[in-house]
Amino acid sequence: CSNKKLKLGESLSWKETSVEPAPVCKVFRRIDEENTPDSFCKVLCTSELEVITIPSRVLPWFYGGCPESINLKMSTACTWIVDLKQQDGNVLMDAGWPEFVKAHDLKVGYLLTFKKIDTKSLQVLIFGYNCCEKVIWCSGYHPSLGQQNESQLY
Repeated sequence: CSNKKLKLGESLSWKETSVEPAPVCKVFRRIDEENTPDSFCKVLCTSELEVITIPSRVLPWFYGGCPESINLKMSTACTWIVDLKQQDGNVLMDAGWPEFVKAHDLKVGYLLTFKKIDTKSLQVLIFGYNCCEKVIWCSGYHPSLGQQNESQLY
């Protein structure tokens, strides 16, 4: 560890610390021989509250091209349908995403994980500022009340 005293706004380079930089991520083959990751995560920034980009490394999930929409499945048994749009070589979650953000009270800095279920479905977990999973019931739905808002839920 370096004994160097830092001034406000100054930082250490990795060479000045005892911690080595993390190795580059590698993709390992799984039993199914897929050579792409089956999950990704996003730390939400301001622009991603309106539309969110799917990383290009996961595009092979969509065999035969990008579907028009995708199901976002939550740990609370809610499923949301969000439209996908191709733009400048990227795939974006577009229509339906802002409603998903509002219903789950997502904030800048929250971490979301997306895990492939099939070519049209992703399991979504939401983690808050405390790094714990947030279990947020969908707008218009709560299991004890048995209510659903059909315009939002699938």
